[in-house]
Amino acid sequence: MVERLGHDRRLVRELLETFLAASPQMLAQVHEALAAGDAMRLERGAHGLRGALVSVSAGAAAAAAEALEHRARERDLDACRVAAAVLETEVERLELALGTYLRGPT
Repeated sequence: MVERLGHDRRLVRELLETFLAASPQMLAQVHEALAAGDAMRLERGAHGLRGALVSVSAGAAAAAAEALEHRARERDLDACRVAAAVLETEVERLELALGTYLRGPT
């Protein structure tokens, strides 16, 4: 991601901060759709979250979001629950790592 952004540390920081500000709401939308049993909304939410994760080069979390998106497309809500748990774990791990990075030297 740093290379993709021309090694502009200010831009990297801004992108990461934007992601960290938006990700809780995006993840909440996924959970709300799952709780409502709304596979279409779940698919859209997972897709949007995947895009945000790709933008911050979060490969494992993006793969988890993609897996959830596919399960939602298949309308397999049991598999969606498992995939959503994996996604939540990956996003939490990412948020911790990004928080640590952002608290470091600028």
